[in-house]
Amino acid sequence: MGYGYRGGQISVGGRVDMLQVSIQGLGSKRVVAASLGGQAELIPDRLVFGGYLYNLNQARLAAYENERVPTVLKAGLSYRPTSKLMLNVETEKDVEQDADFKAGIEYQLLEALALRAGFASLVEQTTAGVGFKAGRFQIDYAAAWQSALGLSQHVGVSLQWAKK
Repeated sequence: MGYGYRGGQISVGGRVDMLQVSIQGLGSKRVVAASLGGQAELIPDRLVFGGYLYNLNQARLAAYENERVPTVLKAGLSYRPTSKLMLNVETEKDVEQDADFKAGIEYQLLEALALRAGFASLVEQTTAGVGFKAGRFQIDYAAAWQSALGLSQHVGVSLQWAKK
């Protein structure tokens, strides 16, 4: 369940997730994880800053070894030097792990076709993808290469119900 609010150039939102972990022979546990996020258009239609905090309540799964759902902080910038080019950078920090730096680029080759590429430093992953838009319908494809896991592929299909 979530709620968001946009006021001018600032947007904020909150979300509550119900998570359930089940392990055969050990039973199951349900916890609630609360999250907050926001973004601000520093330069309208050009530069946007965003931040997100997942599991701010640090939901605990088990008393044994104080096992908790990961608490993750993210912050990033998106910059559009032209209407066809978008540059993105993000840092992500799980409170129990090293920080990850991510960067990506999107180039709008045609009105209906976007090309994308990116990388993540901590997991040593590179990605490339393409997005196609036809009216209210959009399909996205991406391939990711990660040094330990190899190749993974991702497909997204969406339909916009109403125009803005």
